[in-house]
Amino acid sequence: NGRTLDNRVGDEGGVKTIRMFTDVTCTADDDFDPIGTEDTPFAGYVFDGNGYTLSGITLRNSAKPNQAVFGVVSKVTDSSGTTTGTTIRNLTVANIVIEGDDNVGALVGKTTGSDVLIDHCFTTGGDIQGNKNVGGLVGYCAPDTEIRNCSAATIAISGQDNVGGFVGLNDGKVGNSYSDTKALVCYKSGCGFVGRNSAVIYNSYSAAAFSYGATGCGAFVGEFDAGSTGANCFWNTECINNTTCWRIVGNSKD
Repeated sequence: NGRTLDNRVGDEGGVKTIRMFTDVTCTADDDFDPIGTEDTPFAGYVFDGNGYTLSGITLRNSAKPNQAVFGVVSKVTDSSGTTTGTTIRNLTVANIVIEGDDNVGALVGKTTGSDVLIDHCFTTGGDIQGNKNVGGLVGYCAPDTEIRNCSAATIAISGQDNVGGFVGLNDGKVGNSYSDTKALVCYKSGCGFVGRNSAVIYNSYSAAAFSYGATGCGAFVGEFDAGSTGANCFWNTECINNTTCWRIVGNSKD
């Protein structure tokens, strides 16, 4: 789109590192595509936002999955079998508008594989809409992905299934994080800080101006699968039009 991102590509412990050295502001007219796809995921890098902000991105692709700044994030394995993970850190994403199908988030649509870390990343302002696995930060968090020290704030989020103010569907580890959303709407099932949790959440907090879910809407977790865990977590959410939303968990299968 003609815009230049002032960055540096270096090496950190044998891993290629991309660093931002300025804030970047986009407009609705800019042609932005998610970084990383199913066929070519963003993998084997450290992306260091260096404390800067990426703002104003618009993605209106309601029929396409994996819509976010980073569409698909994974690991990479070389010919010798050596695996290199991926880290995204120190980045703020602001005032973003995203429409997609499954796996939609402000920062990451979905992670795959192992050894993915998202650390000190923040989203603020915007509108996120999708079908299944829709989150204020990440749509789908895969096993062996860790999200820590992150937040999602003042975002309106809506979808059909597994809609979270922070993560839509969590199969990994989420901790030391919070969400404070403007509105959280799930038209079918699974609505909360995490829409559906199948793994680990710890030391996290959820607030929302209001939260609505047809079924399985919880003040903190919508659907809580058998074997999943939550420790030292808190919530402050005004829930409407749902008789189960007063509970911290909308539907527990454990």
